Amino acid sequence: MRYSQIIEASRLPRGFRIYRMPAKTTVYHGTSASFSPYDIESPCWVSTSKAVAKWFVAYDSGNEKRIIEYITTRTLRLLYVESRNTFKDIEDRFGFDMSNDPRSMAQSVCQLGYDGWYIEDNYIEGDDTLLCDASVLKFKCIHEVSE
Repeated sequence: MRYSQIIEASRLPRGFRIYRMPAKTTVYHGTSASFSPYDIESPCWVSTSKAVAKWFVAYDSGNEKRIIEYITTRTLRLLYVESRNTFKDIEDRFGFDMSNDPRSMAQSVCQLGYDGWYIEDNYIEGDDTLLCDASVLKFKCIHEVSE
C-alpha cells in the first residue's frame, strides 16, 4: 500500500484516517449463497485477497461455492482501521454500538459518511474491506471453488 492512499479525512469526522481505494481495484467476495453476482447486497464485505475470499466460501451455508470477482467503479474513501481502538474511538465520540456485531458496526461507519472500512491485515492472507454501497462494484467473473 502506498502512503499517499492513507490520508487525513476531509469532510468526514476529524481524527480518523481514510484509505483511498483507487477506481478499478480488483476485489473478491467469497460466498456459497445463491444470488446473482449483479445483485450483491449492501453492505457487503470484500477483499483484495482471493485467499481471504476463499475462506468465506466455507463460512456461508449455501451450495454455490464461488468467489465473485469485481472491480471498483470509482475511488472509495474507506475508514482506515488501524486497530480495535478505531472502533472504540467511534463508539466513544458518536455513541454508536461498535460491539462485535459486524452489521451494526457497518451501519455506524456508513452513517458517518465513509464508503466503508479497510482493515489492512485483518486476516493472515490479507485485508477485510466493508463497502456500504455495493453499487460501486462492477461484476467481472466467477471463480468456482471445489472443496
